[in-house]
Amino acid sequence: MSNSAPTSEPPAQSGRLSYGPQGSVPESQNPFATWISRALTILIDGLVAAAMFLVFLIPSILFFVYSVQFYEDEFGELKFVVTNLGLFLAGVAVLIVGFLVNLGFVFWNNIYRVAKTGASIGKKVMGIAVVRQDNGQFLSVGMSFLRYLMYVLLTSVCFINYFWPLIDGQRRAWHDMVVETYVVKR
Repeated sequence: MSNSAPTSEPPAQSGRLSYGPQGSVPESQNPFATWISRALTILIDGLVAAAMFLVFLIPSILFFVYSVQFYEDEFGELKFVVTNLGLFLAGVAVLIVGFLVNLGFVFWNNIYRVAKTGASIGKKVMGIAVVRQDNGQFLSVGMSFLRYLMYVLLTSVCFINYFWPLIDGQRRAWHDMVVETYVVKR
């Protein structure tokens, strides 16, 4: 006969968070992330992505500025002519590479990192993580991709997705409900 009292909490696994059976998350032990922490996460992740894109945007703008000449036509409209095609195409190439690098970063940060660590850069800074509702584990890459896709689609279609955690008892947005996840404080 064991002296230890039985617990409803499953044991924590290495590198994973544990939240109780069937996804129940006791508020006192593992509170759900607040709306403000989720909003700040979006801001932080957006600023990091924007800063990364600026690294490519600024040189491409300089290439464009130095490869064209502006003039007014006979109707007073501002027009331009490309005076250095090589420099202009270099600006286009830098802009395309910047877009692709930024797109890769967004996928790495919002899908791969969330799957492997439970948190994007912004979520890590804010001390929150995304976990599965059924077992408190991190998401697979496929589920993380589906969650991000639902986030983009639902937020694009209806801005209220951003504010739904304010009225939901488990502070979940619609995309969390679709893929059955929680966003919790670490």
